[in-house]
Amino acid sequence: MVGDSWYSFGISFRNSSVQERQKFVFSEEDLELFYEFVLPKHECFGFIVSTCNRTTFFLHGKHPDRVEKTFMETMSHGEDVLEVGYRCIGIKAVMHLFEVGAGMDSQILGDFEIIGQLRRAFQFSKEHGASSGEIERGVNCAIHFSRRVKNETGFSSGTSSTSYAALRFLQFALPDFNQAKILIVGIGEIGHKTLDNIIAVRGSENITIVNRTDETARITAREKSINFLPWSKWQSTLESFDAVICASRAPQYILSADDLTHEHPKVFVDLSMPTCLDPSLGDIPGVTLVHVDDISSFIEEQLSSRIDSLP
Repeated sequence: MVGDSWYSFGISFRNSSVQERQKFVFSEEDLELFYEFVLPKHECFGFIVSTCNRTTFFLHGKHPDRVEKTFMETMSHGEDVLEVGYRCIGIKAVMHLFEVGAGMDSQILGDFEIIGQLRRAFQFSKEHGASSGEIERGVNCAIHFSRRVKNETGFSSGTSSTSYAALRFLQFALPDFNQAKILIVGIGEIGHKTLDNIIAVRGSENITIVNRTDETARITAREKSINFLPWSKWQSTLESFDAVICASRAPQYILSADDLTHEHPKVFVDLSMPTCLDPSLGDIPGVTLVHVDDISSFIEEQLSSRIDSLP
């Protein structure tokens, strides 16, 4: 029976590529539409987790299957979500909530950033009247479970977040990482955490940030003792940098091969969803372009090589 039970569906890195996942990313306006109109229409409560690795619904109510149908009709461009996604009902949906919150279903196992993303997704839902006592109890239990996993096991130790994995990749890709000139485009959640990870390892020298809202970047630059560029100027100064990290949400690509001059960065890391760096950048000789799936594969290869080296 579907009605009055937990219901979860969506897509994730397990069954879909970055190119497929970015078709299903929710904007804040999309979330408000579902919370204020779609869920109430079908007598459901719940929340939506939309990150670079997944777009997942956690629902409870009368007709969650109709919410899924609406999603496929309005958000998935006519594509069947289950061709690249999944659905789970009842206790399996609750278990999925716990696994997601604890980083057990993350592209980088033990990801400790996901529980914060889940908590904020729930809070946004609650602010728009889409939560219920049942949903809140489930989220609170998932948070408690995540905390126990982190504190009582070693599951979240080491490279356990996308932002930290990006740091590890840069250390590998840049021969002189400690002195490399790095530009971070976008100072949202992922951009901030990536910035903090880099500063923690090599200090604030030779790091520049840019953001669509100049004042946000200016304030962050002052707080972190790093450099600031106005949004209007960053593309014209790319030759000054060795690496570019993009963590900006945009409806279209913000940089392509045509935007580069003869001198340009050698490493581009796209942490955005949807992706904001044109794949054409990767076709330039000597340029490395990676996105979240590539970084995850890199970390897996590094771990495998360590295991293989054991006697």
